[in-house]
Amino acid sequence: MKKTIIILCISIFNISIYSQKMDGICNGVNNIGYAIQLLEFSTYQDYKIDTKYSSILDVKNENVEDLMKSQYSVKNNDWLSLNYGKKMNWSQEQFDRLNQKGNSLELLCKLFIRYNNIDYCILKMNMLGDKTPKSISIIMEKNKERWQFSDNTLLQDANFIFTFFSTNDLSKVFGNYSQEGEKELSNAINNSWVQNNFNYNNFINSFSQILFSGNYKKSSYEKANKKNDIKLDIVKGIVPLSKQSYCYFFPNENSNYTDNNLNSLISFAENSKKEKEIIIPNYYYKFNLENNENYIFSYDLENTETKAKETKIFQMVNNQIIDNSKLTDIFSQMKEKNNDYILKEKKRIVIK
Repeated sequence: MKKTIIILCISIFNISIYSQKMDGICNGVNNIGYAIQLLEFSTYQDYKIDTKYSSILDVKNENVEDLMKSQYSVKNNDWLSLNYGKKMNWSQEQFDRLNQKGNSLELLCKLFIRYNNIDYCILKMNMLGDKTPKSISIIMEKNKERWQFSDNTLLQDANFIFTFFSTNDLSKVFGNYSQEGEKELSNAINNSWVQNNFNYNNFINSFSQILFSGNYKKSSYEKANKKNDIKLDIVKGIVPLSKQSYCYFFPNENSNYTDNNLNSLISFAENSKKEKEIIIPNYYYKFNLENNENYIFSYDLENTETKAKETKIFQMVNNQIIDNSKLTDIFSQMKEKNNDYILKEKKRIVIK
């Protein structure tokens, strides 16, 4: 599990910028992410998959249950590639192991989540067979009208929580209730709900902390629960983007260290500098969006004679400055914590 959610990494460094010497502090953060559009949690009751499709021609994958039955029935790589939405290449041994006599699946619960106008599902199930049964969870996404398995990295933290926490405890989370004697679980549930609104970020943070503490005892297999459907009408929080860090700077005449990322940003800012002006950095925000490295950089242009300052800000994607007329000061937005920041057209990116 990637520790992008709850880890706070702090580093202090020094920067030499022309005659102005600066120190900087960088924090690992998770403030920017996709707005959650839908969140629904459901449990199954006595839902087993123990019959198979006879042919790939029978496969529709119109829902997540169909996809699991298709995977339970898979016989070759063409069929497997249909389920994954990409070219797959299994050995015959892997197919034989999947199709062993007595194997079956027992579905336990699922979480539907929509962001960036794409539907995803985290499905928890028991794998039954000759060997010891075990519970696993898997991520799926809807591509047009078909469901397929997903390698989505932004949902791996939630998937990890679904793998380790029981369906019974997950039902308590989304139903917003707990029982006596469950202090740690109760605290995590209370943190996940703020003013009767479910907060996805708090959920990820609180339950990740329980897992890292090592106090939660996970059983390898669990019995199915009674059926329950929970639709969360008001959901706060975001699905955080990956590899986020926030660095800010302040004067220090004793500094002697260079931040390479900052030096690169300053070199791009050179075009805006006039004669008798120096560049004084305020902050930069670094994050990954759709596998692209992004920087938001704020700096002051200071006249060395009059000491007048003008604040500038730009966005850089994969070492290229982009024109973004909607770009605003991200630092002030972080302080207000209630504005949207549009990084790309038709994609709602939220700062919390």
